[in-house]
Amino acid sequence: MRIVRQRPSGDELWDCQQWTGDPIRLHIDPEYGVYGEEEWRLGPQLSRRDDITSYVLIWSDPHTGTFPSVIQIRDGERRPGDQGTCELGAIVDQTQWYDHGSDVVTLAASGFQLGWAAMQWLHAVARCDLIDVHHAGGKIHGALRAKRIRLGLLDTTPDHDRKFSALSRELDVFPPVLFLDGGMQDGDDARRAAELAVLAGAFAELTRHPDAQVDALIRDPAGRDVLRDLLLEGDVPVDPLLGDLVGLDAGPPPEDPTIDRDLRALWRRVMELDPMLQPLLEWEGPSWWREEQWTHAPHEFPILEEP
Repeated sequence: MRIVRQRPSGDELWDCQQWTGDPIRLHIDPEYGVYGEEEWRLGPQLSRRDDITSYVLIWSDPHTGTFPSVIQIRDGERRPGDQGTCELGAIVDQTQWYDHGSDVVTLAASGFQLGWAAMQWLHAVARCDLIDVHHAGGKIHGALRAKRIRLGLLDTTPDHDRKFSALSRELDVFPPVLFLDGGMQDGDDARRAAELAVLAGAFAELTRHPDAQVDALIRDPAGRDVLRDLLLEGDVPVDPLLGDLVGLDAGPPPEDPTIDRDLRALWRRVMELDPMLQPLLEWEGPSWWREEQWTHAPHEFPILEEP
């Protein structure tokens, strides 16, 4: 609950969402959905890899509402397996919903750094959800990498089949960390441990350990065995992120007075990086936090200076 309490509320986010974009006509094969030609608007570009560009695609329907999705468009002519065509090229895929927030790679590239203690809390929640949603029943995610780990702000899609963790259902909140493109493959303990290490390694790029030697070993792929031996000596606490990096049992997340402040800064940066949240919200923390802060009322009478 600590993580989501520092996140902006849905009401705060709705205040800054601007569903804009240029109209675009899509010609999609019927097996991928039947849509009217005037229901689509093209949002901002998300990424480009080789000849395929991903955009936000805004779908509007007078009966069901407005929802953001993702469309992948390839330059040039249509190829076998493509889903349709449009004025920009061949439609490779348009079946994924857009999740408001930012992936870990983009967050790290922005220069953002989260305090070590706050990261242990974020990692603990993400770890719990990865195990519950993707590792239950002997499964694995199957395609986990940093780009597919996303800090989620709110749910704006009609995807009622989305699977939430037991913790998210218990707290009735949208998950703060999403793991995209999971294949739900069969796997063993070694592959599940490897995915936990991928998660820990991705989050390690967003923080720095207070011990310079430990931090250097975290960033050196060849230094994991040395790091494990150092942690086994017992002089350095085995925080949750470190435990998953080297395969050791870890203690609980540490307490620190900077944690809530750092988590607010994290969610503020995630909002700033989401291209669909324009104009940027002047956000100084969740509404419950602002309302509890001491404020000074204006003076009832003017203050007169001594002559």
